This record gives sequence, structure tokens and C-alpha cells, in this order.
Amino acid sequence: QILLMRALCLQLVGCAVALGKVEGESKDLNPSKPHIMYVLADDFGWADADWHHPTDSTDPLATPAMTSLIQAGIELDQHYAFKFCSPTRSAIQSGRHPIHVNVQNYQPTVWDYAAPTRNVDSGFAGVSRNMTTLAAVMKRGGYATHFAGKWDVGMAHPDMTPSGRGYDTSLFYFHHDNDYWTSRVRASDRVQVCPEAGGLLVDLWRQNSSYDGPAIGLNNSFEKCAVSDLPYPVDPLTGHPMNNETCLFEDALFHQEIMNIIAQHDVTTPLFLFWAAHTIHGPLQVPAPFYNVYKGLDSDYRARYLAMVRWLDTAVADTVDSLKSRGMYDNTLIVFTSDNGGPVYFGGSSGANNFPLRGGKTSNFQGGIRVNAFVSGGLVPPSMRGKKLAGLGAVWDWYGTFADLAGVDPTDHTAAAAGLPPVDSQSLWPYLSGSSPMSPHRELPIGTTSCETPADPYACVNPWGWGNVKTIVTGIIQDNGSEGIWKLLLGDQTMDGWQGPMYPNVSTKKSDFEMSDAFTAHCGAQGCLFRLDLDPSEHHDYLKVSPRNSSVSALAARMLDSIRAHNATTFSPERGPGENDPKVVDTPCSVALNQYGGYFGPFLFGQT
Repeated sequence: QILLMRALCLQLVGCAVALGKVEGESKDLNPSKPHIMYVLADDFGWADADWHHPTDSTDPLATPAMTSLIQAGIELDQHYAFKFCSPTRSAIQSGRHPIHVNVQNYQPTVWDYAAPTRNVDSGFAGVSRNMTTLAAVMKRGGYATHFAGKWDVGMAHPDMTPSGRGYDTSLFYFHHDNDYWTSRVRASDRVQVCPEAGGLLVDLWRQNSSYDGPAIGLNNSFEKCAVSDLPYPVDPLTGHPMNNETCLFEDALFHQEIMNIIAQHDVTTPLFLFWAAHTIHGPLQVPAPFYNVYKGLDSDYRARYLAMVRWLDTAVADTVDSLKSRGMYDNTLIVFTSDNGGPVYFGGSSGANNFPLRGGKTSNFQGGIRVNAFVSGGLVPPSMRGKKLAGLGAVWDWYGTFADLAGVDPTDHTAAAAGLPPVDSQSLWPYLSGSSPMSPHRELPIGTTSCETPADPYACVNPWGWGNVKTIVTGIIQDNGSEGIWKLLLGDQTMDGWQGPMYPNVSTKKSDFEMSDAFTAHCGAQGCLFRLDLDPSEHHDYLKVSPRNSSVSALAARMLDSIRAHNATTFSPERGPGENDPKVVDTPCSVALNQYGGYFGPFLFGQT
């Protein structure tokens, strides 16, 4: 009852935002430091962005607003992430390459329950507790910091939540995904329903200066808003879509939060706004007006997916308009990236397309790790607007970039004292601003996990990195200037193959891109070698077609040496048995049921 009263107060008096709206707008609208907004899309396929739309595809377009932002900004053509969700998000928030923070895609209920004192810093899903994260860095620079959307970088301890990581306010969920209409979610990917629970629990949390707890009253009624065959809830009496007052799309809730923060922000204070949209991750759910634009395509998966893309594009447009109306846009840097490539597995049932790139989410082929990315906003120098930059960059570089703009040293002394890996992030701002002709990166290692069995890391696939495994580097991308951008991959690679210009479609098989040997490339210990600037879709393996070419062999040998060097630096914390053990959810489920009234949240307290 107390939580409910506090939550209702939260909504009625608008205490979600720490800083009240400035009256009169008479102050200087341009603080000395720029405003920054990071929009992180989820599972956004390469071909699903209009600026990558295949010329021979008749799929309708979906991103007019973002395309306009690119035209007024900079397209980042060689921007990289990890091959799936949680490691990418851990990398962004910590400023570290995933091989130095987290390469396991665990749900946030995972912890080392069998030996809870073995590693009190890193024995959980997500980012180690003694790593200084992005919002804390921005706070040192005088920024107001706010988060909305998908967290997915830890839940076990209160200090692993957005508030514990330095965000002034947050409205979010912890898991990889939840239901867009009910905010309910499975306990883990192995255990769907918590022990002693009658159904799925809610994952929606609110934090600000006066409240830290379940977002009671903000999630929709399960009875009224659960969906069945359609991607939106309907009134059982009329068959019409439920209205927003009864059933609010969860991403619309997060977008409202973003809009309220902008509307109420003191524009003389620099703003750091992190908007991690749930869209376009499954389940494929979307409000009816957007679905109706795309329904009727050969694949309903594709129709739903593109409708979700269009929803996000419209929300981005509204947000940019809000920044302009507050007089903030001219001093704002907008960063947009996806967290990985589009998921194409299981016969296209996730709706995404990465054409012409090879593979997709869960794969270290380009379709899994090369992501849609751009910067825009008034901070982009006029001389750089409309450009496409082909230098290497990665999502973890925004940590160093934002610290640079905030005038803060990104060095993580707390992590160093705890014996944790240092920050890897490099500032991209000299490259983006035009003051430097080159990206700070000449190479990017590509990480994954070993398998529990067999021991040979080059003869197995561990799609989500589960189990008692090691972090390993099995690939590298090197920019050799006029000699090209080269990529070497070792071991087995999932999602082997290419989608067509229109995927999924009526001819797509349910078995397409399944987790099987039929869609696994065996690069082995020698590797597969590609020249990305000439062959971005990775068709031409130089080690197969030119095995006796001495220059190719020498290049591959140098790249192997770099992989070995990076492997000597990897971070492999003991996180326990993980989702392979169903007992891992017992404590988080018990706390959710008995302390939070059926909402997931932090479940370990008092441990050092």
C-alpha cells in the first residue's frame, strides 16, 4: 500500500524529474557544455534502415525522420557492437570492450548463488560493481543524467541499477525484453514462471530523488491488455483496439518520460539523456495505427517489425521537435546506434533483415556486429554535416566521447583499485568534428565465449555465452589504410548465410537460420579472412581462394598475433552456473513476490 501511494504521488505531482521546468525561458539556453542524447535501438537490422534499403526491395520505407537526421548529421558506416544485447549495453555503460566487462547474455536474475561470497564484485549478470559507469562520469562534468527504457546490465544489487550507476532519474525494465502491453516477463530463459508464482511477473521500475521501487500503477492491466493473435490488445466487446488510456504501449511510456524530462529540464544545465528503446526487440507488438500501415506484406513478421521501426522513427522525430521547441537543439549532440544486428534466426520470426550483410544477431559476421549508427544535432559542425565516415568505431567509444565533451577524465580509478580492467573507450569527437582526419581505432578485436564442452574454442558454438566459460577473442578487424579494412574470424560462426533483399517473405522456411550445423561456418584455427572495404558482405575468403599468396598469409599471421595479444587481456569473472541451473532464479523470484508485490528488482542487500 505504501509503494502504491508513493507511485501514485509520483505520477500526480510529476516528481519523476529532479529539476523543475524553468519559468520564462529567460536564461541563457546554451550552457558551456553541450546537451547529449543517446538513442539506443534494439535489434535494428541493417536493411531495415531506409538509408540501407535494398534498391530491389518493394518493402515499404520506415525511417524518414532518422534519414533526415543523417542528412543533417554524419552517418557512421563502420560502427560496431557486440553480437547480442547485454554485452553491448554493458560495454556502453562501462566504456569497455565486451571482452573486458561482459560477453554473456544472461538475464539479470543470474548470480553465483552457490558461492555468494566468491566474487562480490562481479559474480552476477552485467557490469562489475566497482566499474565506474557512464552516468557517474557525466555527473562529474556537471550534467543532469536521466535514463529510460531497457537496462539489461545488472539487477542483483541496488548499486547495479541506473540510480546506483549515477542516473538522477530512471524509468526502465531490467530484462532483455518484456511484454510491451503488460510489462510481464519470464524469470529467465530457462525458467519461465517463478516458483510459487501463478504467472509471469512484472518488470518495470522507477527511480528518482524521492522514490526507488516498482513502477506500480504504470504497467497496464494484464486482464485488459494481454494480446493474443494481434500485435495490440482489443476490446473483447467491440473488437476495436484498446485506447491509450486503458492500454499504453510500454515504449510510449518510456517516450513520455523522455519528453517530460526535456520539457521540465533547466536548459542552463547540460543534459545527458539515455533513451534505450525496447523497440525493435521481440515480442513483435506495436500499436494498431502503425501495424495497419504495414499489414498485408508477405510475412506478418516483417509487417510487425517494420511497424515497430516506424513507431521508433516517429518517436525520435517528436523528441527532436521537443529539443528544438526548448531552444536546446542547436547545442545538442544526438547519437543513434543499434545494440547489434537484426535477428534473422528461426525462419525470420523476428522480422529483421541485414541484407546484403552476412549473418545476424548471435553471429560475428557483419550482420551481427556492424550496426546502424549516426550522429546529428546542432553540435555537429556544418562542415561535417551530410558526410559518411568509414573509420572504425564502436559503441563503447561513446563513454570516452561524452567524457571528452564534458571535460572529464574517463580514467576509472575505482576499477583499478579493485583490480578490474581499465576503460577502453576512445573519444570519437576529434574525428566527428573534423579536427582529425582519422578514427582513433586501427583495429577492433571481436569477442565471444568458449563452450563448456568441448574444450577446443574453435570447434563449438555457444550462442548466448551461457555456462562456466571463458571470455575469448576469436576475430579482429584491422584498418590498414590504403591496403584495406581486413577481418579475420576463427572458430565456428552461427547464422551463416545471407538474406535476400526482401526477408522474411512468403518463401522463407521455418528452418532458415536455425541454430544448427547447416547454418554454421567452420573457420577453424586458421580462420576466414575478408577484405571488408571491397567485400562488405563477406563472400570472398582470401584464405580459401588464395591460400598460397604470401602477402595474404603474412597478413593473416599478423592478425593472429594481434588476436593472441588481445586474448591475454580478457576478463572472465566467475558468475556461477548461470541460466543452465534453474535454481538461480529462486532468490530473485522470492524477493519479487514477497517484497515487491510481483515486480522484479534488486534481490541482494547488505553484502559488501
